[in-house]
Amino acid sequence: MILGPALFLFCVNGMHWLTYTCLYTVGPEAPSQSRYRLWPVFVSMPNRGHLAMVREKLKRISEPVAFFPALLALMVGVFLATAAQFVLTHYGLMVRTGNRDVCFYNERCYHPGVVWDIPWNHVLSNLAYIVAGVHTMLQTFFAESRCRHFLRNTLQALFRSVNLNPRGCLNRQEWAAIFDDADINRNGIVSRQEWRVRHGDTIVFDFIDETDAGSLSREEWLAAFERLNANGDGVLTQDKFQLASRAIDVRAFYAIATTFIAEGVGSTCYHLCPSVETFQFDTCFMISIAHLLTIALADCSKPDFDTRAALKYFVYILTPMWLINFIGTWYDLKIFTSTWLYWTYTVLVVMWTVGAVSSLRRLFGTEMGACSMWTMRLLQGLIILVVLLVYVDPGARESLGGTANTFLLLSIAVMAVVVSRQIYMQDLRFVSCGITEIGGRILKHGYLAVMVGVGVASLQCFSEKVVIVTPEATPAESHDANQDCLFSIFDLHDCWHLLSAVALALFSTYLLDIRIDSWARQSGIQVVGELPSDGYAPVPDLETSEEQAGELKVDIAKSSASKSSVSTSYNGDLEAMDLSEGMLKP
Repeated sequence: MILGPALFLFCVNGMHWLTYTCLYTVGPEAPSQSRYRLWPVFVSMPNRGHLAMVREKLKRISEPVAFFPALLALMVGVFLATAAQFVLTHYGLMVRTGNRDVCFYNERCYHPGVVWDIPWNHVLSNLAYIVAGVHTMLQTFFAESRCRHFLRNTLQALFRSVNLNPRGCLNRQEWAAIFDDADINRNGIVSRQEWRVRHGDTIVFDFIDETDAGSLSREEWLAAFERLNANGDGVLTQDKFQLASRAIDVRAFYAIATTFIAEGVGSTCYHLCPSVETFQFDTCFMISIAHLLTIALADCSKPDFDTRAALKYFVYILTPMWLINFIGTWYDLKIFTSTWLYWTYTVLVVMWTVGAVSSLRRLFGTEMGACSMWTMRLLQGLIILVVLLVYVDPGARESLGGTANTFLLLSIAVMAVVVSRQIYMQDLRFVSCGITEIGGRILKHGYLAVMVGVGVASLQCFSEKVVIVTPEATPAESHDANQDCLFSIFDLHDCWHLLSAVALALFSTYLLDIRIDSWARQSGIQVVGELPSDGYAPVPDLETSEEQAGELKVDIAKSSASKSSVSTSYNGDLEAMDLSEGMLKP
């Protein structure tokens, strides 16, 4: 259960690599680009840059920040201690009494192994989720590394394009002189076209023009100096340019990978002794997966998604939802009979739901059109209506599989709506009707066909119940549903674990692909599989190691040389060094 999913995902990665190779070879931008690109998803061979990034990550782990990955790790620790005690209590009761009706096993495919009398086949099948988590974490790591490598090389060329000082730095007066020289009309405003006339490219202009206004005033140019001069020493260096770059934020994907691993732990706890009481531990991190996939395409570097937002999610959304599931499970089993306590619990749940759905505005964004606004309102109303219905009519809740299943289905519905909108806003609306571009998109996202096929197969395995664990099902009814092993020691439910884990890993790959493409567009980088925008220019890329990049010596024109000769020399250097990993706006 480790080798199978890992080998399958490796083959899909190989297919993706071949697709990108084909697109970069035959694409319209191929002649001006090298084979080293911003490849969103592929695990490559490690190098010194990766080791440096690992050291940085380990340092951050030693100094955790209250964001999704760290808070999720805390929740996993607390969850594991609680769930393990609860499940082992039920398992111990079965062992002491010999009552096999305590835990709802598939007795026709039960392989206890040689250590403990537990279904090792069901436990081992959950390792597929851990494989999916490790796969997603590695893909995210290498994607982030490639983006950083691209930015470093781009900003090296960016600094060279404006730095005429042999000392390798710029003071405030020299920075102002660069603007004055580009101000052809002498009106205190430099347009994009004026900058192009003077410098031959607009790399620096686009870097400074954060609002994409197409023009810069002298005040904005000088304000950029203060923004770049972080330590206030009055000089700009190449390192300061790199610190001010728009680095991609993929922390949400690290959190998703952690949640996949946590789901493997939670599902393992449940399958030690499957029952209605322990089913809540299986759905806990399924809900977290749905929530984190919902925010995967959000830009977590924006103020709306700071550490306080992450803390609010865990305090006001996830933790209350877990508590509602825990308490609701006892009402599903009809253990509590007090009417006034139930209605008090119901009122509190509905009140919490009304408050929780208001957070959907953060996911939809502040700038919404009429269609998005109505979609959000309908989704909010649907959630409140369903929660109200299942608590007023417990029979409706039972038909959905109980409290835990109800909130899991609602979380999946929210994910489907929000992620569909994000995919359209960040990717699909940039697709033109050209045959070449549509064909490139189909090839680029060809693994989606594999994901859909695997997902459909997993749902088919899930629908064929080998045990029935619902509030109204009796042990005898569950035993009647038992089925023989499908292959080796694994039954249909084990196949559900394997296939669903692979489908989740591929879906996170798709979202990571879109996230990086969106970041690339915002940074002015040509996206593979899309037709080049009007006048895209090559982006510098140094095919060197970290040490070689640091030792690179760049010829700087003398300050007395004319601007035209400087521009010509600079552009010639770019071609000579084969510095093209992506494309920047002109």
